Amino acid sequence: MARRGPSPGAMGRLFGTSGAVGAAMAAFLVVPEVAVADGRVRWLEDFQRQASQLQTSQFQTSQFQIGAHPLSGRATEAVSAAHVAASADGHAVKTFELPLAGRERQAEAAADPFAKADGAELFVTDLSLADLEIAKLRGFVASAPTVIRPGQEVTRLRLPGASRDVAATALRTILPSVSAMPNEIYTIVPEPADETSADARTVIERNRMGPAVPGPCPAEACFGPDLIAWRAALGTCARDVRVGIIDTSFDLTHPALRHITSEQGVFLGGQAPSPSDWHGTAVLSVLAGDPSSGTPGLLPEATFLLAAAFLSDADGNASTDTVRVLAALAWLDAEGVDIVNMSFSGPEDAAVAQAISAMRKKGVLFVAAAGNMGPAAAPSYPAAYPDVIAVTAVNRDGEGYRHANRGDYIDVSAPGVDILLALPGAQQGARSGTSFSAPFVTAIAAARAGGRLPYNAAVEGAGVALLGDLAVRDLGPPGRDPIYGAGLALAPDACRPQGGEAIAGVPPASSLPMLDARVLEAGTRAPLTVIRAGAAGGSN
Repeated sequence: MARRGPSPGAMGRLFGTSGAVGAAMAAFLVVPEVAVADGRVRWLEDFQRQASQLQTSQFQTSQFQIGAHPLSGRATEAVSAAHVAASADGHAVKTFELPLAGRERQAEAAADPFAKADGAELFVTDLSLADLEIAKLRGFVASAPTVIRPGQEVTRLRLPGASRDVAATALRTILPSVSAMPNEIYTIVPEPADETSADARTVIERNRMGPAVPGPCPAEACFGPDLIAWRAALGTCARDVRVGIIDTSFDLTHPALRHITSEQGVFLGGQAPSPSDWHGTAVLSVLAGDPSSGTPGLLPEATFLLAAAFLSDADGNASTDTVRVLAALAWLDAEGVDIVNMSFSGPEDAAVAQAISAMRKKGVLFVAAAGNMGPAAAPSYPAAYPDVIAVTAVNRDGEGYRHANRGDYIDVSAPGVDILLALPGAQQGARSGTSFSAPFVTAIAAARAGGRLPYNAAVEGAGVALLGDLAVRDLGPPGRDPIYGAGLALAPDACRPQGGEAIAGVPPASSLPMLDARVLEAGTRAPLTVIRAGAAGGSN
């Protein structure tokens, strides 16, 4: 016997409405299953038109399952299959079946680029089949469940035509025991075009690039290591460190990346990597580039755990959502990651914050880009979480990147303007942004810690404290400021790999010129060794 929904009057009482309003709400929420199916198809078609003009491909597959941090205590026996594939050059690639998802986006105000949009998704952990059917009968459109770890799955829910708040209220009313969370959108925004240019070409075409060339890279082009006082010997300190990167796909056929040690997890919802993906390759090259290539990296001996979770459009803009970020974090956690580089931006997200906090308590370090939304922009997450080191960008003269976010959450600065990077298709070129300053600090963390840094409850909430006693060169106004944070992060003078002897790196702070060594206390932030080397101001 077909299940029938409540009458319009009953639905009006359910939502505290009456008369025509109640009837209208009832008509909106009580939708025949055929209409729901049609709406789901229309929504998927609409999203596909917005989803980067990507093409799908068929992988050779075998069964695999992954895990993630639980978001609730509700348990089910739900399981799901994922696929494993191998790339042509032999790197292991784990392709996880995460359904394509996203939200329609409205025009974004400069000060709040992550404003909530109508039709945004929610997700629920371990939603029972009975509750799922009730939600569908009330007009919710559901995705196929996504297993984040064995015994933990999430289901995306969307109420067509309703804002997220309205959808959440409706879901709480019909399923009071179900806890839903927003499925936020995360973005990777490429270097902005010159405001005076009408050039509509893609980012890769617009910026300087050319064929990859063998090294050594001249100091004027590869100035970043010298700016942070990095020595090649420090790379040995990270030989046993497992560095995670959550980003777009990675071109491991690039000449500068062919010999790295890596594992890959793919979280693209069955989509093939976009031909416009370049960001992940660029970020990886700062860390892993072959020393003999034209784009040498800082940690070529580390092991890299590469989580491809972003899809790019033709202009190089990449995006993902909470569910994929959670799945990527879960995979990194299961693979024993030590440090995670996150060169992307999004809104405050309780689910991701919880996952990061849980991993931080295991000793995992987190480094994130401060954001490229401009000085007036709202705080960017995950960089603004207290358990994450927020890194902004400076140029070769120590001047701030003009498109960088500002705020009291900025921890440190690092090179990020006109950085020479590896690009897909055996190319290389210069790019700017806080995305490329973050890996410099990730490298410093890897060299300094030599692995995981135990969690210290006494400094919980102090992002920079995760690096311990970090040496910085003060920039801008004396002391900590919202443009540069505590200043330019500097490489350690030595490091001690696990079980090994100390390795010399750079000269000790006492031998550096123009020094005024002191300890900077910055609210709840941990002490930093500050080297006063003159103020640098202005913008790039």
